[in-house]
Amino acid sequence: MEWTPDDVCMVINQNAVSAYDLIQSNKSNTKKIIREFYLLACRASIKQSVSGLINSRLLNRYAKEIEQISCEYEKLFWSSLMSNSVHQSAEETTNNNIDKLQARLFYLVTQYSVNPCTHIAGHIVRQLTCLCQHPHIDLMPAQHYIYSNSLNYWRSRLIKNCTPVNRQDLH
Repeated sequence: MEWTPDDVCMVINQNAVSAYDLIQSNKSNTKKIIREFYLLACRASIKQSVSGLINSRLLNRYAKEIEQISCEYEKLFWSSLMSNSVHQSAEETTNNNIDKLQARLFYLVTQYSVNPCTHIAGHIVRQLTCLCQHPHIDLMPAQHYIYSNSLNYWRSRLIKNCTPVNRQDLH
């Protein structure tokens, strides 16, 4: 159905629809509504009639209010998200995302290949341990097998190179 500015304004006025009622849970849908309201306001202003100007102002006002409310919700969401992340440790946050764990492992292995040292090998062992203990690793049996075998390899490497580490050589 093609909505006209007059139709939308009539629904808003008759049903006492507020800008809060038009906010969607999906942010992209809310942005679409805002865009549509601005476009309807432009269409209404083209009429160059008194009712067209009134409708244009109403639709513009609603678009701005929806945009403002959406921004306020987003700020609230991000501030609560940030406060929650402050309470979580960095290790808990990393453990939740298997992709981040894998990326960090690949980075560590690359660093070890450039500059082999016991310190980096220890981090690789910890990273592999986190991956093997990740709750979703059971969904990836091939990776679980590879990480388990790699963990044994890196542990044996640590045992072989168990010389005291000079603090100045740490990375």
